Amino acid sequence: IYADYVFRQSTQVTGIIYYDTRVEPGEIDDAQPIEHVPVYFHWEGFSTSSFTNGQGIFTVVLPVGAVVDATVHAGTMNVVNGTRFTVAEDMQNITMVARPGSEVSGALNLNRLGNFYSSNLIGWETATVLASHESIDAVWHIEVADDGMFSTVLPQGNWTFTTDLEWLNATNSTLNVDGKNDTINIILKPGDSFIEINFFLDHEGDNDLANGTLVEYRFSIVPINVVGQSVDVTVDGDEWTGAGHARVPIEAGEYRIDVEISDARAGDLFGTRIMTGDPFFVVGLGGDVIERSIGFDPEWRVDFTLTNESGGALADQNVRFINIETGWILSRLTDGNGSLVDHLPEGDWIVSIVDVDTGQAVMEGLRERITVSSANAETEHSFSTRELAFFTIDLWNEGNATLLDGMELILTSNENLGNITLDPTDNAGQVDSSVVSGSWNIELNFTDDGNRWIIETTLLAEDGVVSGPNGVIDIELTQLVKMSGTIFWDLDDDDDADVAEGVPDVSIHMTSEDAENITLVTDASGQWNVFVPLNSTWHITTNRTGFSEENQSVAMNNPNSIEIELSAGFVDISGVVTHDDLTSLGDDVVLELIPVEGMVRDRVTPVKTLVNGTWNGSWTATVEPGNWIIRATDESLNLIAMAVVEADIATGGSVDIELRHGGWLHLSTEWLDYNGTQHSLAESNVMGAQMVEDPSFTLSTGASVEWAAILDASGSISILMPSGTIEVSSEFEVNQMNRTMEYTAGKNINVPASGTDLTASVTQELKFSRIANHEIDASTISMTGGNATVSGDLSDVTVLFDEDGNYSSVDYTLSLDYLGDEPISTFTVVATVGGTDGSDWAVTFFNPDSQTWDDEFTFQFGLLDTNNSTTYDDLRVRVTPANLSTAHSFEAGHNVRILIQTADAYSFEHSLTVRIPQFHSFELTEEMVDIYGIRPGESLNIGINFLNAGNGDERFEFEFDDTQLPEYWERTGATSHTIGAFVATTHTLTFMAPANATGEEDFTITVNVTDKSGGTYQPLAIHVRTSLPVLTIIEVTTSTEPTFGNTHTFMVKVENSGLVDAKNVVINATVQGTDVHATQTLDILAGAEVIYFIDVNFTTFGPEQIWIDFTIEDEDQEFANDPAVKSKRYTLKSPAIDDSTATNVIMYGLAIMLIIAAIYLTRGGTRRPGAPF
Repeated sequence: IYADYVFRQSTQVTGIIYYDTRVEPGEIDDAQPIEHVPVYFHWEGFSTSSFTNGQGIFTVVLPVGAVVDATVHAGTMNVVNGTRFTVAEDMQNITMVARPGSEVSGALNLNRLGNFYSSNLIGWETATVLASHESIDAVWHIEVADDGMFSTVLPQGNWTFTTDLEWLNATNSTLNVDGKNDTINIILKPGDSFIEINFFLDHEGDNDLANGTLVEYRFSIVPINVVGQSVDVTVDGDEWTGAGHARVPIEAGEYRIDVEISDARAGDLFGTRIMTGDPFFVVGLGGDVIERSIGFDPEWRVDFTLTNESGGALADQNVRFINIETGWILSRLTDGNGSLVDHLPEGDWIVSIVDVDTGQAVMEGLRERITVSSANAETEHSFSTRELAFFTIDLWNEGNATLLDGMELILTSNENLGNITLDPTDNAGQVDSSVVSGSWNIELNFTDDGNRWIIETTLLAEDGVVSGPNGVIDIELTQLVKMSGTIFWDLDDDDDADVAEGVPDVSIHMTSEDAENITLVTDASGQWNVFVPLNSTWHITTNRTGFSEENQSVAMNNPNSIEIELSAGFVDISGVVTHDDLTSLGDDVVLELIPVEGMVRDRVTPVKTLVNGTWNGSWTATVEPGNWIIRATDESLNLIAMAVVEADIATGGSVDIELRHGGWLHLSTEWLDYNGTQHSLAESNVMGAQMVEDPSFTLSTGASVEWAAILDASGSISILMPSGTIEVSSEFEVNQMNRTMEYTAGKNINVPASGTDLTASVTQELKFSRIANHEIDASTISMTGGNATVSGDLSDVTVLFDEDGNYSSVDYTLSLDYLGDEPISTFTVVATVGGTDGSDWAVTFFNPDSQTWDDEFTFQFGLLDTNNSTTYDDLRVRVTPANLSTAHSFEAGHNVRILIQTADAYSFEHSLTVRIPQFHSFELTEEMVDIYGIRPGESLNIGINFLNAGNGDERFEFEFDDTQLPEYWERTGATSHTIGAFVATTHTLTFMAPANATGEEDFTITVNVTDKSGGTYQPLAIHVRTSLPVLTIIEVTTSTEPTFGNTHTFMVKVENSGLVDAKNVVINATVQGTDVHATQTLDILAGAEVIYFIDVNFTTFGPEQIWIDFTIEDEDQEFANDPAVKSKRYTLKSPAIDDSTATNVIMYGLAIMLIIAAIYLTRGGTRRPGAPF
């Protein structure tokens, strides 16, 4: 941060503050000093303060030459004073007498009353109100709070208020402070901010203007809180500055862009449903420009007139529109004249009427293709239905003439009319159907459980189907069956295709006398599949480089999965062993190829390459493909080398290794049977503790060098190993105590390195641990307090009621069987209850030691239980449901999870199902309104606010008695409502009044409610009446008397006593005999009152009497009444002016006259003759 500071010569200013509570000024001698109050000083944008001492004296340091406003206010006595002085070095002390003042409050209003200058506006700055008195030099500086409010105490008299922020363009406001109505509103007129909006049809759904079609449509800018003012923009408003581009001046605030849904019947050519773009924005005070792009769903107007083949209008006819590209289906209804006017998404559509019953035993339908776009948005379409073509399709299975059912056939039009999926075939393999006449193809591709039935695309009828009956059409289909399998290489020699043994990229060639040849390639896991004709026979040949060719014949009478094992050919591998003195080592180096862990193969001895009878270090071998470990050792010199050689199927492999000094590992093994007797891994057939199969024992030196090592007859191993850390692991299973128990062991061992004349070794013992197993099983052996839901199943019960009418507890006894391996296992049992009310349930367990029911219980048993039993048959559980007003009834019941756990994370779960009987109840949460109003040509949503007071999921059926519904009116709404227990919601029905409604309609719809148990409730009466708003101007008020030469705000209270809302109601204030008027537009809800704030400009008027007419405009809407004009008379007064100069002149004149009179009356002189003295 960088700043410049200028120091100025300053001096200490001293003063004294007195107070005098008399309204009229008295002698200073009669005043008292004010102790310990702040004195505020303001000059040139700076401020400071000082406190008076116990004698009312203050001192402050101020810059010389500054013109300072000093003010003081003693709060408890409400006395105040202010003075202005120029700071000088030799200035005299300041004396101020604070006298009674009046509390003044006010607010900064943006553009109009009530729109406060608050800190939540972007661009807000701290403001100070400057108050000037007509006869006081000092200016009061009043801080404005964050909400735009301010308050202070001022001497009485005429005051003028403004602010220190010039950009706010505050209007000078005057107030006569007299202690009666001392409130001042300052109107701020900062420069406008702007919102610039592009409106377009978003064809790509990406909010990119470049891909759209620019459009103009009326819209509104609506504040989303009390800050800001609504702005309505018409389609021909001045705000439009270009195609689809509007620039709207806007006050600071948070707003939403509202675009009403366009009306195709009113002639709107495109839809206005907002699809992309952010309609919300925040605009600040600093002349901000906010930009938004609003993308509409690309919809265009369509206009249809639909008739039957005889020319009759298809009134109230359901018409389906099927999008050709996506298959998306929209449904619309024609009106009473068979007309359908709406907006549809752009694109190609099929117009479809499935069937129309003409009443003359003739069914008609319609299927036409249209394009929805801007080019035909004004086109009127006329379509007529025609008699449908009827036919029966009879399916036969090729080869065995078996009838097939459940097949869904597809018809595709050859006249660009899309496709139709027919109903499934019946048990006879037949389906009756009807389509519009014309040329259609039929096809089928149906797969189920490895079987596939197909009909290749073929004509339904050679010459097309014609209107009327077309008889039975026989269609023969082909049945295929799935042939699949895995081609694998058996690495672990278990004759089964295990994970990771599948061979990829194997070419499969299939030949058959019954079908064309097929060629496949296996995937990454060696799998393949293909569908072939039923009852066909195939010869399968495999081919993969490095593997032998395999052949197999398969008869496909059913779906079949086949495993084919490949045998790998042998490949050549080689390598070189190096050492500084390899020649002298000669034949002492032993070579061995060991298969890596997981590959079951015999060990192989490589062939050394001799040159002139001497081994040069090279070796070769022929092996099966896979990974092998080459091991080279000279145990006499402690030399060893090991590495992995990858024997590729196609190319073999090679690796070079170097002999280095290693160390010896001497490792013994130990495991204990259940009786504690010690054994080695060589002992696999111990009486009562037999190993299931040979133990695994692997050594690893890292870098994939891991192999199955061979133990000696004592279960030990002594082996030369490369120096460094090696890993030893082993595992096996033992049958003992009528259990199969797992043992495991593993450790890392650091093998030291030997030297030329030194043998290094490490001796270790590998001790095995039995894997802990606490497995148990449980069953419910008794239950009281409930009824078994299913006879004999004690784990699924329905609760009963106790004597108090609440749900009774259910007591269970569980029997536990120990299936684990431990002599004694310690278990802790707890429980949880599912469902939204689960936390209100209690599950406790009986503790036989304390004779209490506890939330958890700990007990022990195992293979060596003191009772010599592996059964714990007295675990008592008590389930207490939530109370009647809380417990829910679930269709599947409450799942009570009994969790039996050990400290080492074993957990067993036993589930109990506890069912709560369901009761049903329907309750209104809000009474229905006596009368609902609706305008002609509009729709009305009525909500039934209700509570499912029952304790379970409920489906309420709503039956509507529409017998009183007037002609051409519509009532829509769902006939059922699914809801959870104790949940409140709203069920909505919609009434649509035709545009030609008479306005006299008055009817009642009765709603009958039934729950899923068949229970009924008090019918609901919905009384609907056509209505219009009834508007009345209640009163016109103003906070102060209007003055000429400025703008004045009038508050107009308007009431809507009608049954329907009034939208965009305009109140016009017009000065009679002039063209001066002002308006404001607001919505007035039914039954509500709204206050309009209307600013009337009196700048062209003088001091005069005027009449103002306040009227409700009825443009573009209809009211039930003719709102009366509210006329009021006002006398425009002069605004407050600064008359301090004239007052001072008069006072000076009076003083001079008094002085002359005093001199005249008191002067000496010669006494007149005859005077008494």
